[in-house]
Amino acid sequence: MNFYIAAKYIRRLEMQGYARELEAVGHYVTSRWLSGSHDGLGDGSDSVAARAVWAEEDVDDLCAAGAIICFTEPAISMVGRGGRHIELGIAMGMNIIRRHLHMRTMRLIVVGPRESVFHCRPELDVFPTWAECLAALSMEPVRL
Repeated sequence: MNFYIAAKYIRRLEMQGYARELEAVGHYVTSRWLSGSHDGLGDGSDSVAARAVWAEEDVDDLCAAGAIICFTEPAISMVGRGGRHIELGIAMGMNIIRRHLHMRTMRLIVVGPRESVFHCRPELDVFPTWAECLAALSMEPVRL
């Protein structure tokens, strides 16, 4: 299956490891942001225009996935850009459209605590830890 990983950017290196684990069991990760290309260098490369390009890449990568894994944070660490929430919201919205068109919906996965009321919706699979999520995904057949 193709997965989009959504998480705080500062957790990028950790997410790269999880991406390798998914790929080791036959899955593919579409998240280009993991490469580090969405990191401004303090030289204007993180301008509004650059961030707009990054956002477009993220949406394209999300649309190429069959599932999203959104890594949440404990309540005490609510600092950051919050892109993971937008990405999960886009995936939820895409599923509404796909259901109306009788298309296969995207799988929605949260790893960590439920940060938002939307994380309580029944169509989300919630795992407290990455190890539990990977174990569950490893038991499922790989589909593209």
